[in-house]
Amino acid sequence: MKNKIHFKTIAYICLYTSNTSESVKFYRDVLGLEPTDSEAAPESSTFYPFKTGETTLAIERNGVRKNGMKTKAENPVLLQFKVESREQLEAFNKHVEEQGVKLMDRSKQTSYGLITNFCDPDGNKLEIICQ
Repeated sequence: MKNKIHFKTIAYICLYTSNTSESVKFYRDVLGLEPTDSEAAPESSTFYPFKTGETTLAIERNGVRKNGMKTKAENPVLLQFKVESREQLEAFNKHVEEQGVKLMDRSKQTSYGLITNFCDPDGNKLEIICQ
């Protein structure tokens, strides 16, 4: 193919949520993500973006909530955040547990790194990795 397009960066990832305000509080206050617009109101926003390096994570309305972790069929995307050291991973684990987040696979060694899994308020699976 002569005119093949090559993408180098994902512009943003949109995560649909059942409760924008609750999800924004989780990603902002528990995970510490920084909003791209600190003046935006999560209660009235249909799209609420966070800075995550080169990619923006956007929280958007009309998602589905589940008590407990969603299956891959219900949520086929895994959001994985990276820390630089085991110490950072352990500090993160302690911080989110203090915020009432239940951890699964806490600091589990895998072939691709040390991971901790947990859910956001809608049951979307999230992962922190240290490689």
